[in-house]
Amino acid sequence: MKEQSSLKNITFHSIKVTERTEWSFVEIFNGDHRCTVEITSGSDTKLVVQLFTELFDLVKGKGVKDESQVEVIASLTLINCNRINHWRLLSAPYVPA
Repeated sequence: MKEQSSLKNITFHSIKVTERTEWSFVEIFNGDHRCTVEITSGSDTKLVVQLFTELFDLVKGKGVKDESQVEVIASLTLINCNRINHWRLLSAPYVPA
């Protein structure tokens, strides 16, 4: 059975790899463990950071057992359709034409 985890804070990091390339990451901390995830999204990275921060503010300190609970805990609804669609577009897998 999965344990409930309460997210405590997030920290954003960037590493300049080349003159034209910068990798961005978010470090998520629950009080016991840290997880680092790459969030680089080209020219949309700043928007991803903004949306991730907004989403984190909605779930911070609340118990989460599974990532599927985040949408419910954050109360994401169709009222926030424009913001959610931005989030889903940015997090959707790339499918070449």
